[in-house]
Amino acid sequence: MKTNSSSLRVGFTILETLIVISVLGFLLAITASAVQQTRSVARRIQCSNNLRQIVLAAHNYESVYGVFPTEFYPFRAMAPFLDSETNLESRVGLPVYLCPSDSLATLPEGVTSYLLNEGFAYQRNGKNGIRLPPIHDPVLRWINLRVRDVTDGLSNTAYLSERLISPFAPTQEMADAEPSRYLWYIQTPFVGPSQFSLFQSQCENNRTSVFPLNYNSAPALSSWLYGYNHSMPPNSVGCYNFSIPTGGGVSPLWDMGSIPATSAHSHGVNIALADGAVRFMANSVDLKVWQGISTRAGED
Repeated sequence: MKTNSSSLRVGFTILETLIVISVLGFLLAITASAVQQTRSVARRIQCSNNLRQIVLAAHNYESVYGVFPTEFYPFRAMAPFLDSETNLESRVGLPVYLCPSDSLATLPEGVTSYLLNEGFAYQRNGKNGIRLPPIHDPVLRWINLRVRDVTDGLSNTAYLSERLISPFAPTQEMADAEPSRYLWYIQTPFVGPSQFSLFQSQCENNRTSVFPLNYNSAPALSSWLYGYNHSMPPNSVGCYNFSIPTGGGVSPLWDMGSIPATSAHSHGVNIALADGAVRFMANSVDLKVWQGISTRAGED
């Protein structure tokens, strides 16, 4: 029996096979990208929920003691007010204190992904943020914040935000790969508000080497030295207002100049306002706006 040209052709040509493979590959790439994006969004939402829980715990603390927990060991102070099983071992943290987007934020290390707002200034103990300046007595301790101290209003003042965990003694290669995860030295320290823009420029363009110690990797429940500030936009590189010490050693922690909020999220950071509202702030936020929400009482 002869087969004519109108008979049904069986199988595919090489061209058709390649087209099918290309379409399937394209669909797979789209699906993989969508899954990754969904996971990223889910992690960001979980991170914002963590911030909301922490601020709620701070308000519950305030309702009992009349002040916010902004003094020594603020994360330890808030822990009993969190809606979770609390472990007060200093070397063990809580899941609510960790952002799932940061691969270095792990529970066994007891670190925290979130830091209190210290305003914006050269000094690390930001005089105009949520953390008030310390009392300089034989036992260094902070003044607790009262609601009436926040004259800008709780809804206009940042309480805490994110800060990427920085590992101990990073290599220069690690620092260059993720510069915003670390703090850096600058060439020349600056003094006074009139030189602040010079400090910002040198931090952005002429920083020297990475600070050899980790910054916010101390155990969350025993950490009291650490906060972040709004001197630079979100996810900027942070710098000490200090040059590399001669003869070795490191600079004092209170010589810090810029400790930006940083995250592993795309294009910005989560921030919790003092009234409990959580916002996602873009890296491109206007610096004046960003600094404005960092102060509790204007620019005092």
